This record gives sequence, C-alpha cells and structure tokens, in this order.
Amino acid sequence: MPHPEMELLNDGQIRLQGSFDPVYSSTEKADARGLDNKARRKLLRSVLDNLSHDMLKETLPEYLISRLQLPGRLETFRWIHFPANEQQKQQAVKRIKFEEFFFLQMRLLQSKIQRVVKYRSYAFEKVGDSFNTFYQHKLPFELTNAQKKVIKEIRRDLNSQVQMNRLL
Repeated sequence: MPHPEMELLNDGQIRLQGSFDPVYSSTEKADARGLDNKARRKLLRSVLDNLSHDMLKETLPEYLISRLQLPGRLETFRWIHFPANEQQKQQAVKRIKFEEFFFLQMRLLQSKIQRVVKYRSYAFEKVGDSFNTFYQHKLPFELTNAQKKVIKEIRRDLNSQVQMNRLL
C-alpha cells in the first residue's frame, strides 16, 4: 500500500463493532485538492442525508416492492453507501440487481413488441405438396416427438405473419 489513508477516532476509543465505511477510488489530483476518501464520504453522507423521497422518485411499482420485500429507492441508496449492518447491505444489493434485471427485461419485451408490430410477413396458411412429400416419403428416419413438436410450432409461426426467430 503506497499511501494508506488513516483516520483517528474522534474520542480516541477503539471500535469494538465492525463498521461499514465506504472506500471510493480516486486520483492523485483529487486527493491533492482535499477530496480524499474521508472528504468524499462526508460529501456523499451530506447529499444522502438531504435527499427526500420526493427528490428520488421510486422506479418500481409498489406492489412489486412489497411482494419482494425490497427496500425503497432512497433507502437503497443510503444502505449501499452506508449500511448499518450486513443485512442492509445485502438488501440494497438485492434491490439494485433486481431493478437492473427488471428494466433490462422490460426493454427486451419492448423490443419484441416493436418487432412484432414493425415486421409483418406473408402468412403461409397451407402446407405445400413439396413439404408433405418430403416429410412423409423422403426422410430416411423417423422424427422424434420433440422434432415433430418443433415442426408444428414452425408451421404455426409461418401462419401468424410475425417474424420468427429460432435456433434449431
């Protein structure tokens, strides 16, 4: 450790309980201007203490927060930086991970809906003679039930006018 930061306790007593003090990466320029780890913690604590629920709007529906027992958005920000215990830290991490995956899933669904609306195709309503001949007489083996199921799904998709995405 080339230049460790050390802090003396104000009252000179030894801490018996573990505490969660955030450590933020920095640059030499920031440290030289007085923005060392202690100053950044103090600044962030001040910002978080002065935030209100109105200033940091909730992004998840209330029923979801309640059902999954997630902390509110403001509490999550406070707990991720200054948790009082391991449980608060874990709850904040859980909320952040859930929110990230939730909105990723929403974006994927939105893209899928836009694709369905934007890319319409011709509906193939009946199976042609070439396919039936190949399927019934030219295949040198019997298809498995799973393969038969996939063929039915493909036929249904070809009849739906919706873009089909498959990996076989």
